Amino acid sequence: MTPDELRAELDRLGLSQGGLSRLVAVGDRTVRRWCTGDQEVPRSVDIMLDLLGPDDVAEYMPED
Repeated sequence: MTPDELRAELDRLGLSQGGLSRLVAVGDRTVRRWCTGDQEVPRSVDIMLDLLGPDDVAEYMPED
């Protein structure tokens, strides 16, 4: 998954970078690296984002 594809998926899901970090339990810095291309997005995250729809995000978001 390229950084552009990741940002498109975040837009499609209505999810911020911070929201993604909470959803997949990684640090904000890691998600920023994914979005800039400094670090490759793990295949597991790529697959998870493909499977989720906008309505699913709220269901799977951890409680603050």
